[in-house]
Amino acid sequence: MKNEGHPTSRARSVFAVAGFLLTYVLIVFSLHGFSTGGGWAAQDSRFAHFPIINYFIQNGFDLGYPPDRIAMFPGMHAVFALVAILFRLPELRFDGISALLIQSVFGVFFLSGVIRIASKLRLEPGSATVLYLPVFSSSYPLFSWVWPTTDLGSLAFYVWMLVLLIPPRRWNASSAGAYSLLTALSLLFRQSNALLGAAPLADLLVRRWRRGGGGAGLSVLAWATFPLLVAGLGAILLLSIWGALVPPGFAGMSAVGPNLVAGAHILALTGLIGWPFALVLLGQFGFASRTSLIVGLAGLATTVLCVATMPLNFDPASGRFGSIVWTLQGPLSALHFEIVLVSLSIFVGSLIVIAMGVDCYRKKSIYPEIVMFFMFSVSLIAQRYSWQRYVEPQLLLTLGVYCSRLPMIRIVLWIVIVWFALYGTLSIFKGFMM
Repeated sequence: MKNEGHPTSRARSVFAVAGFLLTYVLIVFSLHGFSTGGGWAAQDSRFAHFPIINYFIQNGFDLGYPPDRIAMFPGMHAVFALVAILFRLPELRFDGISALLIQSVFGVFFLSGVIRIASKLRLEPGSATVLYLPVFSSSYPLFSWVWPTTDLGSLAFYVWMLVLLIPPRRWNASSAGAYSLLTALSLLFRQSNALLGAAPLADLLVRRWRRGGGGAGLSVLAWATFPLLVAGLGAILLLSIWGALVPPGFAGMSAVGPNLVAGAHILALTGLIGWPFALVLLGQFGFASRTSLIVGLAGLATTVLCVATMPLNFDPASGRFGSIVWTLQGPLSALHFEIVLVSLSIFVGSLIVIAMGVDCYRKKSIYPEIVMFFMFSVSLIAQRYSWQRYVEPQLLLTLGVYCSRLPMIRIVLWIVIVWFALYGTLSIFKGFMM
């Protein structure tokens, strides 16, 4: 819901934003100071990323770095090494204050992008909370800030791409240049971001379709195509270096054909951690309405199709690990409840996705966050691994942005707030206990 500009509402919004930012930054520095330094982010940072950063500090940037340590182009690593060289630092520690301060640049970029989205949407404090809280509840950008990995920078670029797509916007040389720069940087941080270069063109075509084919000239179409060309050049660069989009040692990360299990994983994760949004979306139609019944039947059909045609068990050898969707199956397998968990999660996730589709159809509008996440999801389906880390922040951002626009009754708003406050608290405690 929009903030119409009343001074009291503006003041409340400023205080809410300041509170979120201050709390988040305090958590980051508290984790850095008091955490024991375990968990995936610390291990990834220590053993994969910082050996390459220190290699660049000592040897300068060259493609002779150990390519078997990371699956992406060493864009983040070159940035960290350049800053260290400028400040005459002989090396960087993964848990040192210097590394934290460098990563804080990407952290501030990420936070400012989320705030800018809320500003462009002109959200009231309650609706802004529906945006902020899910995004900030995720442990992945938080831990990537404390123990630097590519996750935070990649997410920051994603957020600012979305900022450029959210109205009001006009595609011209400056906006195309800004989006193209973000596309190039995000590609050098993580190859799966390449398809985001197609989002402006896809968004423009969706808007042209909504208007019956009008509303955009050839010059606008050309500028919207420019980021896609940049992404294509980036892909050619990687192919010229490795002969593939990933280093030779990580060829097994690419799927042979579309990995539909990754799509089912996205649905399951949506239902498992984003279930309050089902209440928000179904509330737009009325919980007992005919539309909600149709959405429910379509969700049930989707669930049956996924469960009947795909392997959905915990299986590290097949890439099904590294996600709460898979790891929760372990304790439940002894009781033979694991299929119940996956089925229920996919069902709720399907409700959310289908309800968003119905809502877009009724409004005759497909919002840019959906276009972006669709492009992002296509790249995930090309990967062999179905990891929570690679999809959760973008998923929660998409759901938060979309649902923050929608009216909701007070009890549903409080369910969203309480659930994601609890989820965020668990993320923080997990950081201190690792």
